[in-house]
Amino acid sequence: MKARFWEAFASLGIRNITIAVIAIAATTAALATGFYALYSSVKESISLRGEISAREFSKSFDEYLLTGLNTIKMTSYTVDTMLRNRLTPAEIEKFLKMESENIKNTLDSDSTGLYGLINDVYVDGSDWVPGSDFNPRERPWYLETMANKTDITFVKPYVDMQTGTAMMTITGLLEDGQSIVAIDVSLREVQEITEHIGDAAEGGIGMVLDNEGGVVAHTDRSQVKHDYLKENGTLGSLIARRIFVDKTSRFEVEYGNTSYMVYAEPLAGGWVSVTAMNTAELFKLPRFIIQFSVLVTLLSLAVIITILYKIALRNHFTLKLNMQLSSIGRIYVCMYDVDIDSNTCSKIRHHDFISGRGGAAGKTGGNKKDCDLAGKSAPEESENPAPENVYCTKCFGLDSGSVALIPDDAQASFTRIAARISDASCRERMLQFVDLSTLDERMRGVNTVTEEFLNCCNKWCRTRFIAEKRDEAGQLVRVIWLVELIDRERRQREKLKHLAEIDQMTGICNRGTGEHRISELLSEKQSGMFLLLDIDKFKQYNDTYGHKVGDQVIISVAKALTASFRSYDVVMRLGGDEFAVYALGLTTRDKAQAVIERLLRNIQAIRIPEIGDRSVYVSAGAAFYRGDGDIAFQEIYEQADGCAYMSKKDAGNAVTYFNS
Repeated sequence: MKARFWEAFASLGIRNITIAVIAIAATTAALATGFYALYSSVKESISLRGEISAREFSKSFDEYLLTGLNTIKMTSYTVDTMLRNRLTPAEIEKFLKMESENIKNTLDSDSTGLYGLINDVYVDGSDWVPGSDFNPRERPWYLETMANKTDITFVKPYVDMQTGTAMMTITGLLEDGQSIVAIDVSLREVQEITEHIGDAAEGGIGMVLDNEGGVVAHTDRSQVKHDYLKENGTLGSLIARRIFVDKTSRFEVEYGNTSYMVYAEPLAGGWVSVTAMNTAELFKLPRFIIQFSVLVTLLSLAVIITILYKIALRNHFTLKLNMQLSSIGRIYVCMYDVDIDSNTCSKIRHHDFISGRGGAAGKTGGNKKDCDLAGKSAPEESENPAPENVYCTKCFGLDSGSVALIPDDAQASFTRIAARISDASCRERMLQFVDLSTLDERMRGVNTVTEEFLNCCNKWCRTRFIAEKRDEAGQLVRVIWLVELIDRERRQREKLKHLAEIDQMTGICNRGTGEHRISELLSEKQSGMFLLLDIDKFKQYNDTYGHKVGDQVIISVAKALTASFRSYDVVMRLGGDEFAVYALGLTTRDKAQAVIERLLRNIQAIRIPEIGDRSVYVSAGAAFYRGDGDIAFQEIYEQADGCAYMSKKDAGNAVTYFNS
């Protein structure tokens, strides 16, 4: 067996042995390069997943904190309104009691409710009665708010004396600069979310730090209330300094014999959500890939030696490979080899049924003035069946008539072919695409460039240059030029894109598309009005008349919106019975009044036989962006949403404008 092996090896000859050694070396290098790239990619992917996970946790924190934040914003706005209307502290306290009850029942059962100092009078929305020595001006919530002098203040956490629960206070400074409203929010859920971070990955640590490095929540509950910026030599102090002093949000930190990958995400009120992952656990898979790559490389070398031993089978493999390449080649209408230096070209492949040599194309010869759909009558015995669809001799009869290939002038050939096969709307782009003088620059760093175009039969095609050879300086020497028909693929892609962008029930923009378009307009500082509305008592339509009638109400409101606004305004359905519009150029209430009135008339005119004479009413809120600053979609949405909430207090169609 050993002698037979060496005899077979010796029969290869010096030349083939040299080639085999080079192939083995190249294969080893390629495998090493490929596995290193895979290792880097997997490591980056894992790091990215860790970052995404950290962002998801920070989103959970923000959603929880924003509940209290939005509550205090709305309460501050309402109390300011009551003060402007000269309501007494007793009336304000009555309002706070009512809202406190709602908060406990719907948002946070641990909350002690709303309270504050209004016009030098302490008011409390709970049943708690302060002692005679209670001085609200000495309380942390009052002192920190007056020190910050900001509309919203997140006060350091504390343990509530009544319930023993870890709490934090969110305060709102009212318009007079002296009155304050506050709400206590339980930190129990913040702690639970933090502990989930540790559960998400082995060795993971989660924490929430306030804006001074204090620990609000931690996977290890014993760390709560630590002040990391005042500590030295602890893991928490190393992380806190990188976040608050170095202003870094993604980094690795060494502590003892352990390395941690740390992700920091900002939260509302200046807090920070921190996720620290043990890299020994985090990058276990990449290390396995390195070990696996060594084994695979060794196995690959063994396979190569085995293939060399069975070299007699190479003709079979070569034939099989040629068949596969031939199958791939059938995708393309035509394939040409181009020598850029000499400006010469030669045909690699051209379908007979469109070249005037057989089938229907052979009958027409490519000389008719009108398009001849040659593929319709192509003979069944054709060696090259039509790829994907029907071609015409006028568009693709490249070897016949006035567009015959000029082998010694590739540029002239491709210019004439491009002008012949492309529709007028795409001709200029096609001529630029086949310009060989700019091809090297366009393919710098890439191996292929493509262009999609309409042919003269209104069919979508794709033309492509593939790098075949480059010189030692990396400049293109030879390329392959191909053309394929992609009409079915292109039109299906456009159909899917259209379906992805619209709301299937109403035909207007869905939430994702509408929000993206509005965000783009806001980032481009395109001024306008953002209108948010929903249908009053919509649930009654479904409950009373059925969901089909409910759908008709939604569709009718969508039609009223599209009829009221311009084609270039963004009209979208947010979901359920909620809609939104961004009307460009409407920056004041006076400018918007006519459009709003037209909308309300169109809604008032809605008639649905199943509901009889019952009218459809909406509650709307409007906010304006004048293009003179930066604003995010969420911010203008919240402005309009607050106004829409106010509109619901009025019967009938109502619109409330945000006063900015």
